[in-house]
Amino acid sequence: MPAKQKITKNKKRTQKKLPLHAHVKATLLKISPHKHTGKLLAHRHTSHGGLLLILMMAGVTLLISLATLDSLGLSGGQVSVSLSVPGASPTIGAVITSPVTKTAISQALLKVSGTCPDTNVVSIYNNGYSTGSSSCHDGIFTVIVQAQIGLNVLQAQNYDDLNQSGPATDQVTIQYEPHTSVSNTSPTTPIAINLNTAETMRIDPAIAAVVAPQPIANPCYDDNQALRNTGSLYLQVSCVTRNIFVGETLSLPISIINGIKPYALSVDWGDNESPQVYSIQHEGTSVLQYTFKLPKVRDITLRVADSSGSSYIVHAVVSVNSDGTSTTAGATGVQKVTQDLQNIWIRSSIPTYWAILALTCGFWVGDIFQRRFGIRS
Repeated sequence: MPAKQKITKNKKRTQKKLPLHAHVKATLLKISPHKHTGKLLAHRHTSHGGLLLILMMAGVTLLISLATLDSLGLSGGQVSVSLSVPGASPTIGAVITSPVTKTAISQALLKVSGTCPDTNVVSIYNNGYSTGSSSCHDGIFTVIVQAQIGLNVLQAQNYDDLNQSGPATDQVTIQYEPHTSVSNTSPTTPIAINLNTAETMRIDPAIAAVVAPQPIANPCYDDNQALRNTGSLYLQVSCVTRNIFVGETLSLPISIINGIKPYALSVDWGDNESPQVYSIQHEGTSVLQYTFKLPKVRDITLRVADSSGSSYIVHAVVSVNSDGTSTTAGATGVQKVTQDLQNIWIRSSIPTYWAILALTCGFWVGDIFQRRFGIRS
């Protein structure tokens, strides 16, 4: 037998007698130089240790990312996406049909109703200031308005979902002269609603026709300083979120202007539940929060009373949706994307990670087995 063949044979015999831990060490650590010939690598060039180290680092990164999302409260839940579709502003304005102009009233609360374009929100302005809003159902709106002593110039202004205003309509002049003194109201009890009736309303041609400033184009803004100068208790709800979903928390900003603290605030959220009563210790802005259980357009009624017995009432409207709503031109659609961030970005990658780790370990065990018992290349 030639010397070269004899040496090779002895070498193979020696390799076969290597203990198992030597093969394991070779598969983990050994990387032999290899010329880039385009040929398949021999097993002696394989280093599963490097692959396993990379996989361990990837696993640690996944766990840290998951823990970070959990700590930030971003690991799952629902994401609401607002989509605005540009469109023309309303071409038809909201018109007050009741009460008629030059009406005298003797109670503060007055039901104002009229015609309007469907799907619009109608705000009633009194002497140029927003005093409440409602949604338009079947071409009709109704808003409870609290009049101020003296002349009240009412005007209805409609807005679409993009807060684009409709054309201006005729103003209605009302004269409010109370014939009885205001009774004291405890700041810890809800305020009763006493609307004007036929007995407390009459037409008075002698009432002067007064023109009030036009409503502002943006319903999310009001001049609070001008209201403070009046000295009367005033409750303002500004920039209501028009569309939310069932289970989503509504944040409702309110502003109490003037009056004597503390204040009692009663809120009827329009869902057939008992009104909630809040005790507010300061004048200014507060944020109320509420979660609706059923989908529906909700007309919210807020009543505030101060320690002197003065009170004020205002209405707001919000649409509670069950699922995503489609959008039309000139509207804002709020669509809920139900995505579990854990399942999509983290949880779904963990099974994949384990599969890759198992596959790598399988190749490693196979490599060891072939090194120990198989034919070497």
